[in-house]
Amino acid sequence: MGTTAADVLKVNMGARPSAMGGAYVAVADDINSTFFNPAGLARLVPSWTAYFTHYQQLLDIRYDTFLVMNKRNDKQCLGGGVIYRHMPEIDNGNGYPPVQVRDIVVIFSGAHRLGDVKSDKNIKRVGMNLKIINSVLDVWSANTVACDLGFQVVDFFRRFDFGFSVQNLGPPMKYIEAREPLPLFIRGGIAVQQQVSTVYTCLALDVTKPADSGYKFDYGLETRFYKDRVFLRTGNSHEAGVVRGGPDNLFENFTLGVGFVRRERDFNIQIDISYNPADYVATIEETFMVSLTYERK
Repeated sequence: MGTTAADVLKVNMGARPSAMGGAYVAVADDINSTFFNPAGLARLVPSWTAYFTHYQQLLDIRYDTFLVMNKRNDKQCLGGGVIYRHMPEIDNGNGYPPVQVRDIVVIFSGAHRLGDVKSDKNIKRVGMNLKIINSVLDVWSANTVACDLGFQVVDFFRRFDFGFSVQNLGPPMKYIEAREPLPLFIRGGIAVQQQVSTVYTCLALDVTKPADSGYKFDYGLETRFYKDRVFLRTGNSHEAGVVRGGPDNLFENFTLGVGFVRRERDFNIQIDISYNPADYVATIEETFMVSLTYERK
């Protein structure tokens, strides 16, 4: 397995997609699209959307994300935000000052719907992120830029959605003399939606090829109840050639999540929570991610 720099870009941000196992490239229809397929940003409701996510990993490594998007009209969406990863200073106990480790990713996003806005099937959208990345390790720092490209087709045969994205295209990062490539991802996915009475269900499958590892298969399920105000989610993620397993963990291959929305005439407020059990490969601790979204209609 190879190595890459800026591993802050490897984390599946957003409680909703995280709860669905990361199967989101075709589902992308909200501000979480920024992290999987920027084309989905063109599906936001017109006006402003603000978003915050907090995620705490093993060793007290924390991710805080803030985004703001503006749906300018029925076709275009522009915005941006920042991802900040930080952790407590590391005291090596050797008399030297503690070591600081942090990463900052500044994101500028844009998305556009193609074709006639009056069409209600085979709707095509494209999107792009431009990212400026700064990584600090003790007295050393590295900077680079990267971009993500996304494409999405929605309501194909009035039921299927397709998505494709390429993430983290850019020059390598350089610490002192060593150069390390960015974690390139190629994602493709399909989602199928079904509504029976007042219950809406979405099933999703993503196939991802990271540049430094084997194929990854993500499966996700989302069900909405009570006039789209309550959400239940689950997902599964499997990497080819990797055997997971650990003691006393019945859900080691699954993720779970819930969401709640308060809908008012002029705005929506949504809170999403995901539960990621220890997989004994990437982490030995159970973790939670919380996201808060505010939409101004």
